[in-house]
Amino acid sequence: MNKARIRSSILILAVLIAAALGVLRWQLSSRTAASSASAPAAAEKNLPQAMITAPEQGSSAGDASTHAKAPVEATEFEKMTHDGLEQLARQDSVREEVKKEPHGIPRSLIASGLLLGRIAEIVSKNPALQPRALEFYSECAHSAKLANSIRALCLARFNRLAGGDDSSRLTAGIPESLRRLAEHAGL
Repeated sequence: MNKARIRSSILILAVLIAAALGVLRWQLSSRTAASSASAPAAAEKNLPQAMITAPEQGSSAGDASTHAKAPVEATEFEKMTHDGLEQLARQDSVREEVKKEPHGIPRSLIASGLLLGRIAEIVSKNPALQPRALEFYSECAHSAKLANSIRALCLARFNRLAGGDDSSRLTAGIPESLRRLAEHAGL
């Protein structure tokens, strides 16, 4: 295995871990929201609020004082995915972060993993939001500006959510190397 392939695999693993941690954090905060309104976890400091949690019904997206998770409505989910697509890790920003901290995991990948985990959790609880999630994953997978590990994860999530029929139509504009990377994501 060459160095680039190993590096890509490590980055995908980091994003998968961040996504899993995001889901776990969301589940834990949903259970404990009634008993406490704690500050965001240290791992989430300086991350855009839209990547950490969806706004509650009746609250603004920037209200960081509350962490209770109300059921996400279609309009909130639309805004979350639209804003989230703009906040996902870009190729150039990941390269800059790696130059600054070559042995660390870029924070933009962690934040992107948290967002992708949150979206996956919301869709699993509300299947009616699946069409918008598929659009989001498709846009993400086709965006050449985004980091390849994020694009591969979006492609893998699309394939998992859509099943075999729609996934072949999505991969038409995706490079073969990215398709293989999505297969290695093992979702």
